[in-house]
Amino acid sequence: MPFCTLSKLEQTPNSVSQFPVWIIQFQSQPRNMEDFEDYLSHVDMLFTYQTPFKLVFDATLVSGMELKYVMRQARHMMDNEENTAQWMVRTSIIVPHPVAKALLKFLFYLKPPVSVVGIFSDCDAGVDWITSENP
Repeated sequence: MPFCTLSKLEQTPNSVSQFPVWIIQFQSQPRNMEDFEDYLSHVDMLFTYQTPFKLVFDATLVSGMELKYVMRQARHMMDNEENTAQWMVRTSIIVPHPVAKALLKFLFYLKPPVSVVGIFSDCDAGVDWITSENP
């Protein structure tokens, strides 16, 4: 079983989002760095469509991530700042743990993101925000 899945949020008649919404749901820790690199390649794939999109990182099912994966994610984000600024309209990060939420806010304070980011404890709130009328 993969440690995360990528799916496209189906638009409903009540959806007001003008951009596609993609959800990455983390279900467990990666087994190894190869698993993690596979996840990053799925993120990179979203940029190849060359169309604006919104992204949800749903980490409600995992309690934490090993430092080596956090560092690799940070490097990946820095390497893709141009693509992120151009194509990723907004990002919702859902982390139910207060310490993880505070750490993310601190990291984004030190290095502001290049697109709009919301950090939420609740999945419904994060998805409602990402699908709202505002870009």
